[in-house]
Amino acid sequence: MGNDVHGPGPPMVADVLASHLDADARLRIVSDTTRAFVEATTDLQLLLDTVVARTAEVIGDGCSILMLSEDRSLLVPAALSDRDPEVLAISRQALMEPLTVDRHPIMGGVATTGEPYLREVVDVEEMRPPRTTPGYHEFVKRIGMHSTLLVALRVHGNTIGVLALIRHRVTRTGYDYQDLAVAQVLADHAALAITNSRLYAAERSARQAAQRADIALLETERSLQRFFELSPLAQFIYDAATERVLVVNNAALELWGYTRDEFLAVRLAELRPPEPAADAAARLADIGNADVVGRRRVRRRDATLIDVELWSHVAMFEGRPARYVAVIDITDRLDLREARASEARFRGLLEGAPDAVVIVDAGGGIVLVNGQTETLFGYQRTELIGQPVETLIPARERERHPAHRAGYVVDPQARAMGSNLELHGRRKDGTEFPVEVSLSPLETEHGVLVMSAIRDVTQRKQIGSALAAANRELEAFSYSVAHDLRAPLRGMNGFAQILFDSHKDKLDEDGLDCIREILASSQKMAALIDALLSLSRTSRSAFNARVGDLSAMVRTAAARLASSNPERSVEVVIQGGVHAEFDAQLVETLLDNLLANAWKFTSKVAHARVEFFEGDASGVRSYCVRDNGAGFDMQYAARLFAPFQRLHSVSEFPGTGVGLATAQRIVHRHGGRIWVEAAAGHGAAFHFTLSNARRVEAQLSLPEVTKSQGVTP
Repeated sequence: MGNDVHGPGPPMVADVLASHLDADARLRIVSDTTRAFVEATTDLQLLLDTVVARTAEVIGDGCSILMLSEDRSLLVPAALSDRDPEVLAISRQALMEPLTVDRHPIMGGVATTGEPYLREVVDVEEMRPPRTTPGYHEFVKRIGMHSTLLVALRVHGNTIGVLALIRHRVTRTGYDYQDLAVAQVLADHAALAITNSRLYAAERSARQAAQRADIALLETERSLQRFFELSPLAQFIYDAATERVLVVNNAALELWGYTRDEFLAVRLAELRPPEPAADAAARLADIGNADVVGRRRVRRRDATLIDVELWSHVAMFEGRPARYVAVIDITDRLDLREARASEARFRGLLEGAPDAVVIVDAGGGIVLVNGQTETLFGYQRTELIGQPVETLIPARERERHPAHRAGYVVDPQARAMGSNLELHGRRKDGTEFPVEVSLSPLETEHGVLVMSAIRDVTQRKQIGSALAAANRELEAFSYSVAHDLRAPLRGMNGFAQILFDSHKDKLDEDGLDCIREILASSQKMAALIDALLSLSRTSRSAFNARVGDLSAMVRTAAARLASSNPERSVEVVIQGGVHAEFDAQLVETLLDNLLANAWKFTSKVAHARVEFFEGDASGVRSYCVRDNGAGFDMQYAARLFAPFQRLHSVSEFPGTGVGLATAQRIVHRHGGRIWVEAAAGHGAAFHFTLSNARRVEAQLSLPEVTKSQGVTP
């Protein structure tokens, strides 16, 4: 009657293929199905539908895929195909619900052991329970199933589902070992494609989450910028190292009497009254790195002196240490009425602050909160005044907080160094959330109070988690590429080469073209694998920053390109003496990618020119690689740094589409950013910053102009 077989049976798969299929048939089946699976990889459902449709065409009559659930207790129908529309409709109705693995010994056995199941002739009576469920037995009788073949979908030795085939009603003979061999090959390819499709979907989801987080951060920054510009409170930010003003709002210009250009040109000393050098040194030593709140006297443009209430906060601005300063003019409020008005303005400052602000006395009792505190913690301020500040902290963190606060109050050195804590806040309803707390001293006639600026960092944590997840998915994808794609790729390439070398006299020109196409495609895929691994390594390599000569590294990279392209004549202009602090191995890869990109896109220009120079982007030192090549429309610039996103066809400008994504990741590891300016037909300029970079005084200041044939490292 038929064979009930678990396992591949006596013949080996390769022997079966060799004995039942000629070379052309094997090549056509593997090539067509593999190409169809690869083309559908980016859409998981399309891939599943393609697998069952192509498998049904090759082996017949019907094919379905059932995926194992995460706990491996269920087989969930995922895709279905059948040559007979009526049978297809019946099958869809019968396979609507998941199948319990332990209630289907035949299919469950394939899913559990990974061994195939072949039944050349199905005895319907043998399919009664307990070998199947009553519903599945009725389905077998209704469609007239007379042969079945089940093959496990396996990746890394792990079963992820079952590929099920049936023949029914009046059809050809039942399944045999040839069908089993072909089904196993197709199942292996399908399982790998399904795994890669899942990884691609997870990576795309993580990248989209990171993009949404970037947009949210940008909107927050814009809101803070509008608050800064429109605030009636005089505010400015200055460079902590040079004391040069970086940005200033209109209220500060009105208070000091300067124009914007004049204010940005002054040094901080010009805003203070004259003071002896010893007093200035003592004041700077007293302030140190701490936040400062208190009264000061400042000098306006017309040399008049005014008394102000000043709030100074340590901050980072565009990658450099800086200080934010907010000032209230209190010159006309020196009596009690002025003191009360000053307090009102100070409260206004607190109410306008974007963070929750809580002021406590030396004993930890809350004396003042702002509206953002009510919003963040869910309390009315009347419920908080007089309560211990630990009310806002979970019980598990309350032991260490009072000791830290008390030490901050009594130790001037601790106040000078500033204090930032990462804790959890506790709302009135008992829910918790991560916060960052910045402590600042507030000098009063009653002693030192402690002002706590509390920031909800939930979004920042989520962004960090999203980026970490994205990196993990990329790592998993790269691992799959390295360890799963290379082996079948080498096999496909090797078989194709054997066919070409040993049987080319038996093939017509169309057949030879097919083999050449397979060989070329496998080489292209190998290059993509290497590019993906290079992209992954930029995140995993150790980071070791030192001061180095960027100009020398550009000359070396240009020399390598000139040596590998002796037929090209490219004018290379390199600014000398450009030094920065960077990881040499990573930046070498960064420059190789940017110069290779410029080299490639100037290949169709009569007089190619590539430049490297140092710039200044909004007060931040930047570096640029510019060319006069093909360029592109800037409306597509957002796609440029994503892997495999190309703005030109491969036939026009060959490449993997990963180089600029690698460059962006290297720049981000240095705490910098990268952007491009371009126009179609007029070249492109890639600018980047290195947050760790610093200029080192150099003797060379004139650009070097060379030809590619004569570049010297």
